[in-house]
Amino acid sequence: MDPVFSMTRKNRPIVICGAARSGTTALSIMLNLHAEIGLAREIPLERLPSIVPLLTEAADHHGRAWTEERKAEVVRALWYCAGRPAPRQKRGLRRWGMKTPWSEFDAQLWDPLVSPQWIYVLRRGDRVFQSHIQLGWSNGQQPKRLLSRYKESVRLGEAMHACGAARICQMDLAVDPDSRWRLAHDLFDFLDEKIDTGVANFVEKWPIRLPATHPTNVGGPTGDVELPDEWQQLLDEDRDYQELMHAHGY
Repeated sequence: MDPVFSMTRKNRPIVICGAARSGTTALSIMLNLHAEIGLAREIPLERLPSIVPLLTEAADHHGRAWTEERKAEVVRALWYCAGRPAPRQKRGLRRWGMKTPWSEFDAQLWDPLVSPQWIYVLRRGDRVFQSHIQLGWSNGQQPKRLLSRYKESVRLGEAMHACGAARICQMDLAVDPDSRWRLAHDLFDFLDEKIDTGVANFVEKWPIRLPATHPTNVGGPTGDVELPDEWQQLLDEDRDYQELMHAHGY
């Protein structure tokens, strides 16, 4: 299916995805500091009806009055209203999107609808799992299920990256100013954007210490990780997991 409305490289929506607790919030904050980019956070796609049939029905009903520009307005409004919107003064900007962990699993919805540029945030698995456990999230009590979902998520990110639809950002490897600037430059080159003052200020002060972005593992993004014995044994024995981590420099 063709996208509902045509997008150029300069205004294609941005979707930040990846496993929950991978750094999607910090990255969305950085992009929202760009003067011409506004991201909603977060859009729970599993709670929304399918948007594609909705727009198709509306187009059939309104006929010629349902222009491509009108479709673009509706999709934009849905993105902002479904998520916690970017600041009100940014709604009329050139570029928009969302950050929603695990949304790589819903690419089949968003790809034909808005043809977004995907940003896949990758964090080392044991750090992701530790955050889930320390936050008391239910899937932190289900090691095999969370590990399986994490591995599938990484593979989806790899596939999108391989075909040029996504950029993989490893936030937890941005351990010094040089690596943080490399990550930012690589990301903005992929988005075909220039780093402006707001983004530059973020990179200079990174990592920021806000409740939503403060890492839960001891020692910060690159610190030690302590997992329950059940978790550690599971990871030690999972060859697929070990190979995935090794492939990404962990």
